[in-house]
Amino acid sequence: MDTAVKTRITAKSAVKERQDLRAWIARLRAAGELQDIKGAEREREIGGIVDIYQRKIGNRAVLFDDIPGHPRGHRILANILTSVRRINITLGLDPDAGATDLVHYWRRYMKEARAIAPVTVPDGPVMENVLTGTDIDIFKIPIPRWHEQDGGYYIGTGDMVIMRDPDTGWINYGAYRVQA
Repeated sequence: MDTAVKTRITAKSAVKERQDLRAWIARLRAAGELQDIKGAEREREIGGIVDIYQRKIGNRAVLFDDIPGHPRGHRILANILTSVRRINITLGLDPDAGATDLVHYWRRYMKEARAIAPVTVPDGPVMENVLTGTDIDIFKIPIPRWHEQDGGYYIGTGDMVIMRDPDTGWINYGAYRVQA
């Protein structure tokens, strides 16, 4: 019944592979789940292309590169979790397991999940691109105008923002559009 879960449990015994965005993108590309698009511009084209890809569940994720006005490698990844197959790949499950298997896995996972304590480390890949002071310019990132009536460029449109009140310590989280 729950083949996706069994596959995940079996996979845990294998050598732990590197878990980062580049490795995940490579897995999607190898599975035929990624569409590379080069040369789309951020003002009108990227938002429209993503809108087309998001209209049908199961369409590929989209990776934009060679965005005019930005260096090669400054990319935009969109439509990342709009298919059961991609979610299964992300979780290390059998890619071809169905939606019901995914729901069973997720329910079991949420019941059995254990908190993992954070570990502070002195360095890591996240520290490869650090800018400070006057070197900070958010528009070095190719932030698109997602919709023609948007009042600007949004860097977070499908995200989870977690914040803590500095005075009370109260924590809130929500999905907010973050305007650049």
